[in-house]
Amino acid sequence: MSETDLAWQKKFVTITYKGLIDNFSIRILWIPREEAPLGHISGPGIMEFTDLARSTRFTIKSMDLAISMDRIGIDSEEQRQSPLDKSFELQFDWTSNKDGLNGNITEPFFFYDVDFDGKVELVVTQYSYGVQNSNTYKAYKLNESTLENDSKQITNEEPFSLLNDFTEFNKVNKSISIGSFFGGGNTQTSIYKKVNPSEFKLISIVKYTFEDKITFELVDGEMVEVKRENMDK
Repeated sequence: MSETDLAWQKKFVTITYKGLIDNFSIRILWIPREEAPLGHISGPGIMEFTDLARSTRFTIKSMDLAISMDRIGIDSEEQRQSPLDKSFELQFDWTSNKDGLNGNITEPFFFYDVDFDGKVELVVTQYSYGVQNSNTYKAYKLNESTLENDSKQITNEEPFSLLNDFTEFNKVNKSISIGSFFGGGNTQTSIYKKVNPSEFKLISIVKYTFEDKITFELVDGEMVEVKRENMDK
């Protein structure tokens, strides 16, 4: 990390993890700034991933990196009023995630194969960025031990730009279902299917209103309503 990266930091916490995680040694420099929902502290941070065997390193910045209060030892009202008022170090055991985005992510990052290519991506948790304090996620493709170049990144491409706690991965048919909300508390599920090694296509949308379940499918390049079911039946 350069001095420029650290210039905006005054008091920070250094977080390390025991052992290697997917061949990376990981260090996080973090400024805890404010109490976040559901018993967390959040603030900006820089995550540093180092492959010691290949002598490669890259960093990812997060403006709202969140850690649970229990994990950093804040358990009294006095500590909550003035948490982490000096720089210090923490070391964590790694909590792996093998089930995708299940709404119970305890780490600010994890590794998961989001595009079904047999290789894991780095997924960064954006804590409480979504509706009702849910999380959203940013996925980064890796090239062995470093970030893939920009032309091959998926971070800002659908469906990966939409990943949230209501996302489900189907490894059998290589599809991704993403839940979201629209008008008046109604919900919808958008289903994307992998159609070639580098492309996912939106193939179906299921909307749930207070009255109906409405299914749209891709027909000749357009989304067409194919089924409507009354929810009262």
